[in-house]
Amino acid sequence: MDVMKPVSRRTLLAGAAAAGAVVAADSLLPASALASHSAADQVTLQFWTNHDAVTDVPLFNKVIQNFEQTYPTIKVNLTNYPGTANSPYDSAVIPTRATGGTLADVFYNRTFATADRANRGWTLALDPYMARAHVNTSDFWSAEVAQMTWKGKQYSLPYDWSDWGVFYNKTMFDKKGIKYPPTDGSWTWDDLLAMSKEFVATSGSRQTTWGVDIAGVLGSGWGTVGFVLAWGSKWLSPDLRSFLVNTPEAVELFQKMQDAVYVTKAAPRSGAFSAGFDPWSSGQLAMSVNGSWATLQMRSTIGKRFDYDVAPLPKGPTGHRPISPAGGAWSIASTSKHPNEAFTFLNFLTSTRSDQILISEPTRSIPGRKSAVPLWVSTAKSAKLPPAHVAVFPTTINEAFTIPTTPYYNELSTITANAVTAMLGSKANVKQTLAKWQSDGQTAIKKYRF
Repeated sequence: MDVMKPVSRRTLLAGAAAAGAVVAADSLLPASALASHSAADQVTLQFWTNHDAVTDVPLFNKVIQNFEQTYPTIKVNLTNYPGTANSPYDSAVIPTRATGGTLADVFYNRTFATADRANRGWTLALDPYMARAHVNTSDFWSAEVAQMTWKGKQYSLPYDWSDWGVFYNKTMFDKKGIKYPPTDGSWTWDDLLAMSKEFVATSGSRQTTWGVDIAGVLGSGWGTVGFVLAWGSKWLSPDLRSFLVNTPEAVELFQKMQDAVYVTKAAPRSGAFSAGFDPWSSGQLAMSVNGSWATLQMRSTIGKRFDYDVAPLPKGPTGHRPISPAGGAWSIASTSKHPNEAFTFLNFLTSTRSDQILISEPTRSIPGRKSAVPLWVSTAKSAKLPPAHVAVFPTTINEAFTIPTTPYYNELSTITANAVTAMLGSKANVKQTLAKWQSDGQTAIKKYRF
Protein backbone atom coordinates (compact mmCIF):
# COMPACT_ATOMS: atom_id res chain seq x y z
CA MET A 1 0.00 0.00 0.00
CA ASP A 2 1.38 3.43 -0.94
CA VAL A 3 1.53 5.85 1.97
CA MET A 4 1.23 9.61 1.69
CA LYS A 5 4.05 11.51 3.39
CA PRO A 6 3.26 14.27 5.89
CA VAL A 7 3.37 17.75 4.42
CA SER A 8 5.31 20.67 5.81
CA ARG A 9 3.80 22.89 8.47
CA ARG A 10 3.78 25.78 5.97
CA THR A 11 1.76 23.78 3.43
CA LEU A 12 -0.60 22.50 6.11
CA LEU A 13 -1.26 25.97 7.48
CA ALA A 14 -1.83 27.32 3.98
CA GLY A 15 -4.42 24.66 3.29
CA ALA A 16 -6.11 25.23 6.63
CA ALA A 17 -6.17 28.97 5.99
CA ALA A 18 -7.80 28.44 2.62
CA ALA A 19 -10.45 26.22 4.16
CA GLY A 20 -11.02 28.75 6.92
CA ALA A 21 -11.44 31.53 4.37
CA VAL A 22 -14.14 29.55 2.60
CA VAL A 23 -16.06 29.03 5.82
CA ALA A 24 -15.60 32.62 6.92
CA ALA A 25 -16.87 33.95 3.60
CA ASP A 26 -19.80 31.56 3.69
CA SER A 27 -20.80 32.70 7.17
CA LEU A 28 -21.72 36.08 5.66
CA LEU A 29 -24.26 34.54 3.29
CA PRO A 30 -27.97 34.18 4.13
CA ALA A 31 -29.30 30.68 4.69
CA SER A 32 -31.10 30.85 1.35
CA ALA A 33 -27.71 30.87 -0.37
CA LEU A 34 -27.28 27.23 0.60
CA ALA A 35 -29.98 26.25 -1.87
CA SER A 36 -28.84 27.68 -5.20
CA HIS A 37 -27.96 30.77 -7.17
CA SER A 38 -30.52 32.52 -9.34
CA ALA A 39 -31.48 30.93 -12.62
CA ALA A 40 -28.96 33.19 -14.37
CA ASP A 41 -26.11 31.79 -12.25
CA GLN A 42 -25.88 28.16 -13.35
CA VAL A 43 -23.32 26.25 -11.27
CA THR A 44 -21.60 23.03 -12.31
CA LEU A 45 -20.18 20.73 -9.64
CA GLN A 46 -17.60 18.00 -10.14
CA PHE A 47 -18.49 14.76 -8.34
CA TRP A 48 -16.16 11.77 -7.95
CA THR A 49 -17.10 8.21 -7.06
CA ASN A 50 -14.95 5.12 -6.55
CA HIS A 51 -17.43 2.39 -7.39
CA ASP A 52 -18.43 -0.34 -9.82
CA ALA A 53 -19.23 1.10 -13.23
CA VAL A 54 -21.92 -1.49 -13.99
CA THR A 55 -23.83 -1.80 -10.73
CA ASP A 56 -23.24 1.50 -8.91
CA VAL A 57 -22.79 4.28 -11.46
CA PRO A 58 -26.39 3.98 -12.79
CA LEU A 59 -27.62 4.47 -9.23
CA PHE A 60 -25.52 7.60 -8.78
CA ASN A 61 -26.89 8.92 -12.07
CA LYS A 62 -30.41 8.34 -10.76
CA VAL A 63 -29.66 10.37 -7.62
CA ILE A 64 -28.09 13.12 -9.73
CA GLN A 65 -31.16 13.23 -11.95
CA ASN A 66 -33.39 13.57 -8.88
CA PHE A 67 -31.16 16.33 -7.55
CA GLU A 68 -31.04 18.34 -10.76
CA GLN A 69 -34.82 18.19 -11.03
CA THR A 70 -35.03 19.63 -7.51
CA TYR A 71 -32.22 22.17 -8.00
CA PRO A 72 -32.30 23.08 -11.71
CA THR A 73 -29.57 25.73 -11.40
CA ILE A 74 -26.99 23.20 -10.15
CA LYS A 75 -25.54 20.68 -12.57
CA VAL A 76 -23.49 17.69 -11.39
CA ASN A 77 -20.78 16.10 -13.53
CA LEU A 78 -19.98 12.55 -12.40
CA THR A 79 -16.54 10.97 -12.84
CA ASN A 80 -16.09 7.43 -11.59
CA TYR A 81 -12.63 6.19 -10.62
CA PRO A 82 -12.96 2.41 -10.22
CA GLY A 83 -9.28 2.21 -9.33
CA THR A 84 -6.51 0.21 -10.97
CA ALA A 85 -3.31 -1.42 -9.82
CA ASN A 86 -1.33 1.43 -11.34
CA SER A 87 -3.44 4.33 -10.10
CA PRO A 88 -5.48 3.55 -7.01
CA TYR A 89 -8.12 6.09 -6.12
CA ASP A 90 -7.12 6.51 -2.48
CA SER A 91 -3.35 6.34 -2.69
CA ALA A 92 -2.80 8.10 -6.02
CA VAL A 93 -5.80 9.96 -7.48
CA ILE A 94 -6.84 11.84 -4.36
CA PRO A 95 -3.38 12.88 -3.10
CA THR A 96 -2.19 13.88 -6.59
CA ARG A 97 -5.26 15.96 -7.37
CA ALA A 98 -5.44 17.42 -3.86
CA THR A 99 -1.82 18.52 -4.01
CA GLY A 100 -2.55 20.18 -7.35
CA GLY A 101 -5.66 21.86 -6.00
CA THR A 102 -7.98 20.04 -8.41
CA LEU A 103 -10.07 17.80 -6.17
CA ALA A 104 -13.71 17.48 -7.15
CA ASP A 105 -16.22 19.67 -5.33
CA VAL A 106 -17.75 16.54 -3.79
CA PHE A 107 -15.79 13.29 -3.69
CA TYR A 108 -15.94 9.81 -2.23
CA ASN A 109 -13.91 9.58 0.96
CA ARG A 110 -13.40 6.91 3.60
CA THR A 111 -14.08 7.40 7.26
CA PHE A 112 -10.63 6.17 8.28
CA ALA A 113 -9.04 8.78 5.95
CA THR A 114 -10.80 11.71 7.64
CA ALA A 115 -7.95 12.82 9.90
CA ASP A 116 -5.25 12.53 7.26
CA ARG A 117 -7.11 14.54 4.64
CA ALA A 118 -8.43 17.13 7.08
CA ASN A 119 -4.98 17.46 8.64
CA ARG A 120 -3.54 18.25 5.20
CA GLY A 121 -6.18 20.91 4.57
CA TRP A 122 -7.80 19.02 1.69
CA THR A 123 -11.37 18.85 3.02
CA LEU A 124 -13.88 21.41 4.20
CA ALA A 125 -15.28 21.40 7.74
CA LEU A 126 -19.03 20.94 7.36
CA ASP A 127 -20.31 22.07 10.76
CA PRO A 128 -21.66 25.54 9.78
CA TYR A 129 -23.36 24.10 6.71
CA MET A 130 -24.86 21.24 8.69
CA ALA A 131 -26.14 23.60 11.37
CA ARG A 132 -27.94 25.87 8.92
CA ALA A 133 -29.39 22.94 6.99
CA HIS A 134 -30.52 21.33 10.27
CA VAL A 135 -28.88 18.01 9.42
CA ASN A 136 -30.21 15.31 11.74
CA THR A 137 -26.99 13.68 12.95
CA SER A 138 -28.92 11.39 15.31
CA ASP A 139 -29.87 9.45 12.17
CA PHE A 140 -26.17 8.63 11.63
CA TRP A 141 -24.29 5.87 13.47
CA SER A 142 -22.48 7.55 16.36
CA ALA A 143 -19.31 5.51 15.84
CA GLU A 144 -19.26 6.58 12.18
CA VAL A 145 -19.70 10.23 13.12
CA ALA A 146 -16.62 9.86 15.32
CA GLN A 147 -14.64 8.60 12.33
CA MET A 148 -15.82 11.53 10.19
CA THR A 149 -14.70 14.03 12.83
CA TRP A 150 -11.24 15.49 13.39
CA LYS A 151 -10.36 17.88 16.20
CA GLY A 152 -13.99 18.55 16.97
CA LYS A 153 -15.09 19.30 13.40
CA GLN A 154 -17.00 17.04 11.03
CA TYR A 155 -15.55 16.68 7.54
CA SER A 156 -17.84 14.15 5.85
CA LEU A 157 -21.39 12.87 5.64
CA PRO A 158 -21.96 9.09 5.53
CA TYR A 159 -22.50 6.75 2.59
CA ASP A 160 -22.36 3.29 4.18
CA TRP A 161 -21.12 1.53 7.30
CA SER A 162 -19.47 -1.89 7.22
CA ASP A 163 -19.74 -4.56 9.90
CA TRP A 164 -18.48 -8.13 10.35
CA GLY A 165 -20.37 -11.34 11.03
CA VAL A 166 -19.83 -15.12 11.02
CA PHE A 167 -21.27 -16.76 7.92
CA TYR A 168 -21.72 -20.51 8.40
CA ASN A 169 -22.28 -23.40 6.03
CA LYS A 170 -25.50 -25.02 7.25
CA THR A 171 -24.95 -28.03 5.01
CA MET A 172 -21.62 -28.82 6.69
CA PHE A 173 -23.17 -28.34 10.14
CA ASP A 174 -26.07 -30.65 9.26
CA LYS A 175 -23.73 -33.40 8.04
CA LYS A 176 -21.82 -33.25 11.33
CA GLY A 177 -24.96 -33.01 13.43
CA ILE A 178 -23.62 -29.84 15.07
CA LYS A 179 -25.92 -27.14 16.32
CA TYR A 180 -25.79 -23.88 14.35
CA PRO A 181 -24.11 -20.81 15.83
CA PRO A 182 -26.61 -18.79 17.89
CA THR A 183 -28.20 -16.03 15.84
CA ASP A 184 -28.89 -14.11 19.06
CA GLY A 185 -25.14 -13.76 19.54
CA SER A 186 -24.97 -15.64 22.82
CA TRP A 187 -21.56 -17.23 22.25
CA THR A 188 -17.86 -16.56 22.82
CA TRP A 189 -14.70 -17.00 20.77
CA ASP A 190 -13.87 -20.03 22.86
CA ASP A 191 -17.21 -21.48 21.72
CA LEU A 192 -16.45 -20.71 18.08
CA LEU A 193 -12.91 -22.12 18.18
CA ALA A 194 -14.07 -25.30 19.91
CA MET A 195 -16.82 -25.71 17.33
CA SER A 196 -14.41 -25.09 14.46
CA LYS A 197 -12.17 -28.01 15.44
CA GLU A 198 -15.00 -30.40 14.60
CA PHE A 199 -14.71 -29.57 10.91
CA VAL A 200 -11.02 -30.39 10.42
CA ALA A 201 -10.57 -33.15 7.84
CA THR A 202 -7.62 -34.45 5.86
CA SER A 203 -6.99 -36.65 2.84
CA GLY A 204 -3.61 -38.29 3.30
CA SER A 205 -1.25 -35.48 4.23
CA ARG A 206 -3.46 -32.79 2.73
CA GLN A 207 -6.05 -30.89 4.76
CA THR A 208 -9.37 -30.64 2.91
CA THR A 209 -11.69 -28.75 5.25
CA TRP A 210 -11.35 -26.13 7.97
CA GLY A 211 -13.57 -24.72 10.67
CA VAL A 212 -13.15 -20.94 10.38
CA ASP A 213 -11.17 -18.32 8.52
CA ILE A 214 -9.87 -15.58 10.85
CA ALA A 215 -6.83 -14.20 9.05
CA GLY A 216 -8.76 -11.75 6.89
CA VAL A 217 -10.50 -9.81 9.64
CA LEU A 218 -7.54 -9.94 12.02
CA GLY A 219 -5.19 -8.51 9.42
CA SER A 220 -7.57 -5.92 7.96
CA GLY A 221 -6.38 -2.99 10.07
CA TRP A 222 -9.75 -1.50 10.89
CA GLY A 223 -11.16 -4.90 11.87
CA THR A 224 -8.09 -5.70 13.98
CA VAL A 225 -8.82 -2.93 16.47
CA GLY A 226 -12.10 -4.45 17.63
CA PHE A 227 -10.42 -7.76 18.51
CA VAL A 228 -7.64 -6.06 20.43
CA LEU A 229 -10.14 -4.03 22.47
CA ALA A 230 -12.58 -6.93 22.98
CA TRP A 231 -9.73 -8.88 24.58
CA GLY A 232 -9.12 -6.01 27.03
CA SER A 233 -5.94 -4.78 25.40
CA LYS A 234 -5.18 -1.20 24.39
CA TRP A 235 -4.73 0.34 20.98
CA LEU A 236 -3.90 4.05 21.11
CA SER A 237 -3.41 6.60 23.86
CA PRO A 238 -6.13 9.26 24.24
CA ASP A 239 -3.93 11.85 22.52
CA LEU A 240 -3.36 9.39 19.62
CA ARG A 241 0.42 9.76 19.92
CA SER A 242 1.26 6.40 21.50
CA PHE A 243 0.68 2.90 20.12
CA LEU A 244 -0.08 0.50 22.98
CA VAL A 245 -0.87 -2.88 21.44
CA ASN A 246 1.85 -4.88 23.24
CA THR A 247 -0.07 -6.14 26.29
CA PRO A 248 -0.65 -9.51 27.96
CA GLU A 249 -4.22 -9.45 26.67
CA ALA A 250 -3.02 -9.05 23.08
CA VAL A 251 -0.55 -11.89 23.60
CA GLU A 252 -3.46 -14.09 24.72
CA LEU A 253 -5.55 -13.06 21.70
CA PHE A 254 -2.96 -13.73 19.03
CA GLN A 255 -1.60 -16.86 20.68
CA LYS A 256 -5.11 -18.28 20.73
CA MET A 257 -5.60 -17.46 17.07
CA GLN A 258 -2.17 -18.78 16.12
CA ASP A 259 -2.94 -22.03 17.90
CA ALA A 260 -6.14 -22.31 15.87
CA VAL A 261 -3.97 -22.24 12.75
CA TYR A 262 -0.98 -24.36 13.75
CA VAL A 263 -2.10 -26.54 16.69
CA THR A 264 -5.74 -27.49 16.10
CA LYS A 265 -5.54 -26.58 12.39
CA ALA A 266 -9.12 -25.36 12.62
CA ALA A 267 -8.21 -22.19 10.70
CA PRO A 268 -6.18 -21.94 7.49
CA ARG A 269 -2.96 -19.97 7.72
CA SER A 270 -2.73 -16.53 6.21
CA GLY A 271 -1.92 -16.83 2.51
CA ALA A 272 -2.59 -20.58 2.42
CA PHE A 273 -4.59 -20.53 -0.80
CA SER A 274 -3.69 -19.48 -4.30
CA ALA A 275 -5.10 -16.24 -5.66
CA GLY A 276 -8.68 -16.62 -6.82
CA PHE A 277 -9.48 -19.68 -4.70
CA ASP A 278 -12.12 -19.22 -2.02
CA PRO A 279 -12.44 -22.12 0.43
CA TRP A 280 -15.74 -20.72 1.71
CA SER A 281 -17.63 -20.62 -1.58
CA SER A 282 -16.07 -23.96 -2.55
CA GLY A 283 -17.66 -25.59 0.50
CA GLN A 284 -14.41 -26.40 2.34
CA LEU A 285 -14.86 -23.92 5.18
CA ALA A 286 -17.55 -24.25 7.83
CA MET A 287 -17.47 -20.63 9.00
CA SER A 288 -16.22 -17.43 7.40
CA VAL A 289 -15.80 -14.11 9.17
CA ASN A 290 -16.91 -11.69 6.47
CA GLY A 291 -18.64 -8.37 6.06
CA SER A 292 -22.12 -6.95 5.67
CA TRP A 293 -21.17 -6.03 2.10
CA ALA A 294 -20.77 -9.70 1.10
CA THR A 295 -24.45 -10.69 0.95
CA LEU A 296 -25.05 -10.21 -2.78
CA GLN A 297 -21.62 -11.50 -3.72
CA MET A 298 -22.20 -14.74 -1.81
CA ARG A 299 -25.58 -15.27 -3.41
CA SER A 300 -23.88 -15.03 -6.79
CA THR A 301 -20.79 -17.15 -6.09
CA ILE A 302 -22.41 -19.87 -3.96
CA GLY A 303 -25.75 -20.18 -5.71
CA LYS A 304 -27.41 -23.43 -4.62
CA ARG A 305 -24.26 -25.38 -3.83
CA PHE A 306 -24.99 -25.25 -0.11
CA ASP A 307 -27.24 -23.50 2.38
CA TYR A 308 -25.77 -20.89 4.70
CA ASP A 309 -26.68 -18.21 7.23
CA VAL A 310 -24.96 -15.59 9.36
CA ALA A 311 -24.56 -15.09 13.11
CA PRO A 312 -23.18 -12.16 15.12
CA LEU A 313 -19.51 -12.10 15.99
CA PRO A 314 -18.90 -13.92 19.31
CA LYS A 315 -18.03 -11.93 22.41
CA GLY A 316 -14.46 -11.52 23.58
CA PRO A 317 -13.22 -11.97 27.18
CA THR A 318 -14.44 -8.47 28.10
CA GLY A 319 -18.01 -9.35 27.12
CA HIS A 320 -17.83 -7.10 24.07
CA ARG A 321 -17.97 -8.17 20.45
CA PRO A 322 -14.92 -7.23 18.37
CA ILE A 323 -16.85 -4.77 16.25
CA SER A 324 -14.83 -1.87 14.85
CA PRO A 325 -16.55 -0.83 11.61
CA ALA A 326 -15.42 1.48 8.86
CA GLY A 327 -17.39 3.20 6.17
CA GLY A 328 -17.59 5.19 3.00
CA ALA A 329 -18.37 8.88 3.16
CA TRP A 330 -18.57 12.05 1.06
CA SER A 331 -16.50 15.20 1.52
CA ILE A 332 -16.20 18.65 -0.01
CA ALA A 333 -12.82 19.85 -1.23
CA SER A 334 -11.48 22.86 0.64
CA THR A 335 -10.66 24.35 -2.77
CA SER A 336 -14.23 24.14 -4.06
CA LYS A 337 -15.36 27.40 -5.63
CA HIS A 338 -18.98 26.52 -4.87
CA PRO A 339 -19.08 25.27 -1.26
CA ASN A 340 -22.73 26.24 -0.73
CA GLU A 341 -23.95 24.39 -3.80
CA ALA A 342 -21.61 21.51 -3.03
CA PHE A 343 -23.17 21.14 0.40
CA THR A 344 -26.66 21.33 -1.07
CA PHE A 345 -25.75 18.36 -3.27
CA LEU A 346 -23.93 16.56 -0.44
CA ASN A 347 -26.97 16.90 1.82
CA PHE A 348 -29.21 15.52 -0.95
CA LEU A 349 -26.77 12.72 -1.73
CA THR A 350 -26.84 11.56 1.90
CA SER A 351 -30.57 11.92 2.45
CA THR A 352 -32.63 8.91 3.46
CA ARG A 353 -34.13 8.51 0.00
CA SER A 354 -30.76 8.71 -1.74
CA ASP A 355 -29.32 6.25 0.75
CA GLN A 356 -32.17 3.88 -0.03
CA ILE A 357 -31.46 4.14 -3.77
CA LEU A 358 -27.68 3.71 -3.39
CA ILE A 359 -27.50 1.23 -0.50
CA SER A 360 -30.81 -0.27 0.65
CA GLU A 361 -32.37 -1.29 -2.64
CA PRO A 362 -29.23 -2.92 -4.12
CA THR A 363 -28.38 -4.36 -0.65
CA ARG A 364 -24.89 -2.98 -0.45
CA SER A 365 -23.32 -2.62 2.99
CA ILE A 366 -25.28 -1.09 5.87
CA PRO A 367 -26.74 2.35 5.03
CA GLY A 368 -25.10 5.37 6.60
CA ARG A 369 -28.52 6.55 7.75
CA LYS A 370 -30.41 4.46 10.28
CA SER A 371 -33.70 5.49 8.67
CA ALA A 372 -32.64 3.64 5.49
CA VAL A 373 -31.97 0.37 7.35
CA PRO A 374 -35.54 -1.05 7.45
CA LEU A 375 -35.70 -1.03 3.65
CA TRP A 376 -32.20 -2.59 3.50
CA VAL A 377 -33.34 -5.45 5.75
CA SER A 378 -36.65 -6.01 3.97
CA THR A 379 -34.94 -5.94 0.56
CA ALA A 380 -32.28 -8.40 1.70
CA LYS A 381 -34.99 -10.76 2.95
CA SER A 382 -37.45 -10.28 0.09
CA ALA A 383 -35.70 -12.65 -2.28
CA LYS A 384 -36.02 -15.38 0.37
CA LEU A 385 -32.38 -16.25 -0.19
CA PRO A 386 -29.67 -16.78 2.41
CA PRO A 387 -28.56 -15.48 4.78
CA ALA A 388 -31.89 -15.50 6.58
CA HIS A 389 -30.56 -13.59 9.59
CA VAL A 390 -28.97 -10.71 7.64
CA ALA A 391 -30.47 -8.27 10.16
CA VAL A 392 -27.71 -9.22 12.63
CA PHE A 393 -25.47 -6.67 10.90
CA PRO A 394 -27.42 -3.47 11.66
CA THR A 395 -28.40 -4.92 15.05
CA THR A 396 -24.91 -5.65 16.34
CA ILE A 397 -23.31 -2.57 14.80
CA ASN A 398 -24.85 -0.61 17.65
CA GLU A 399 -22.28 -2.38 19.86
CA ALA A 400 -19.37 -1.00 17.85
CA PHE A 401 -16.32 0.40 19.56
CA THR A 402 -15.79 4.10 18.88
CA ILE A 403 -12.46 4.24 17.06
CA PRO A 404 -10.95 7.67 16.39
CA THR A 405 -9.62 8.60 12.97
CA THR A 406 -5.86 9.22 12.80
CA PRO A 407 -3.53 10.91 10.28
CA TYR A 408 -1.34 7.79 10.19
CA TYR A 409 -4.07 5.22 9.59
CA ASN A 410 -2.67 3.88 6.30
CA GLU A 411 0.84 3.37 7.59
CA LEU A 412 -0.26 1.77 10.84
CA SER A 413 -2.63 -0.53 8.92
CA THR A 414 0.24 -1.76 6.76
CA ILE A 415 2.36 -2.43 9.86
CA THR A 416 -0.60 -4.21 11.46
CA ALA A 417 -1.21 -6.41 8.42
CA ASN A 418 2.46 -7.39 8.32
CA ALA A 419 2.46 -8.32 12.01
CA VAL A 420 -0.71 -10.41 11.81
CA THR A 421 0.48 -12.14 8.66
CA ALA A 422 3.73 -13.04 10.40
CA MET A 423 1.86 -14.63 13.31
CA LEU A 424 -0.85 -16.39 11.30
CA GLY A 425 1.11 -17.04 8.13
CA SER A 426 4.57 -18.07 9.25
CA LYS A 427 4.15 -18.91 12.95
CA ALA A 428 6.26 -15.99 14.17
CA ASN A 429 6.70 -15.80 17.94
CA VAL A 430 3.69 -13.89 19.26
CA LYS A 431 5.44 -11.98 22.06
CA GLN A 432 8.32 -10.92 19.85
CA THR A 433 6.00 -9.94 17.02
CA LEU A 434 3.84 -7.82 19.30
CA ALA A 435 6.90 -6.02 20.62
CA LYS A 436 8.09 -5.26 17.09
CA TRP A 437 4.56 -4.33 15.98
CA GLN A 438 4.32 -1.73 18.76
CA SER A 439 7.82 -0.41 18.11
CA ASP A 440 7.23 -0.07 14.37
CA GLY A 441 3.87 1.58 14.95
CA GLN A 442 5.31 4.06 17.40
CA THR A 443 8.11 4.94 14.99
CA ALA A 444 5.53 5.59 12.28
CA ILE A 445 3.35 7.80 14.49
CA LYS A 446 6.29 10.06 15.38
CA LYS A 447 6.64 11.08 11.75
CA TYR A 448 3.24 12.77 11.70
CA ARG A 449 2.51 16.32 12.89
CA PHE A 450 -0.99 16.97 14.14
